[in-house]
Formats: sequence, C-alpha cells, structure tokens
Amino acid sequence: MPEVTKYDQGTPSWVDLATTDVEAAAKVEPAGGRVVMQLFDVMDNGRMAVITDPEGAYFALWQPKESIGAEIVNEHGALCWNEVAVDDPQKLIPFYEQVLNVKFGRVEGVDMEYWMLKVGGRDVGGMMPKNEQMKGLASHWSVYFAVDDCDGSVEKAKSMKAQVIVPPADMGPYRFAVLQDPQGAVFSVVKMEQPAE
Repeated sequence: MPEVTKYDQGTPSWVDLATTDVEAAAKVEPAGGRVVMQLFDVMDNGRMAVITDPEGAYFALWQPKESIGAEIVNEHGALCWNEVAVDDPQKLIPFYEQVLNVKFGRVEGVDMEYWMLKVGGRDVGGMMPKNEQMKGLASHWSVYFAVDDCDGSVEKAKSMKAQVIVPPADMGPYRFAVLQDPQGAVFSVVKMEQPAE
C-alpha cells in the first residue's frame, strides 16, 4: 500500500448511515460514543444526528422521510461502499451493533483483518484496523465512489483543486485512490473490476 499523507479529519464528511429509528442516537453516549449534533429535521427529507464512535470517527445517522438517501449505487460516479478504519475493531464492533442494530462478520481467508457490516445478512460496509500507514490518522469513515477509470478520475479531480491523499494503487482486483475535495472532505474512488487480460 502506498504511503498515506496525513490530513485533518475535520467536519466535512460524506458518511451518513441510514436507520429506521434515528432515536438510536439516544444509545450513543451510553455505548461510549458522543452526540456532536442533536437530532434535527432536514426539511421534509429526513431526520439526522451527527455522532462519533468511541474512537472519535464521525458519521451521521439518517432516518429518511421524503429522501431515502443514495438512490443509485454501484455505478460510475455513484456510492459503492462505506468503510471505517479504527484502532481496535474488537472494541468498536459492540458499539455499532448496539447503536445501529447491525451485525459484523469476520472475513476469512484474506491476509488482513477485515469485518463486514451486515444488515439483514447483506454486506453493506466494512471495518478494518488502521495499517501502519494510517497510524497517524484519526479513526475515520471513508466513502467510495465507483469509477470506470481510476487514474483518469484522479487527474480530473486534481484539475478541480482536489488533493491526492493516496495515489492510484492496486489492491487485489481493485484500483483505488483517496482524494480530498477543496472543502476538506475525504473520499475514495475505485474501479471495481480489472479488465480481463
């Protein structure tokens, strides 16, 4: 994995996690997290609260009303994955399971520790321990957008004042990069399938 440039894990962020009960925010502090912004209505679109997990990773809870959230996924330019990098997954898993009423399953047969976040038995996100290159970073949620051309997308983002946190690199069958937009929000782009050789 390429060297990761340090960045400030400030307030700009992409990650909202849907819930059928945004009152789950009441479970956050008893479970060891922190409510940063109390529940509020976003017009008629939904209700949300901004919280951190016990390691300080920011995310929002979103209960949809008129707007469900991401309506198109797993296509070029659309959301395809959410993932949290933490110091100690074993300590964080009970927090997420208690607050979000989800389950985690350890991925077997891979050369790294990785946990799938499961809703109704379906994989909807992931958790991993921070690797050596991430040790200086705060625990954080990442959002991935699917692209047809990782390298081309990075060059286009750079031309629009984005910063490259991790340059394009291959990881298994994926080619990905980590970017920071001009307002400071960090996100990743990933080409989900390599062309057959």
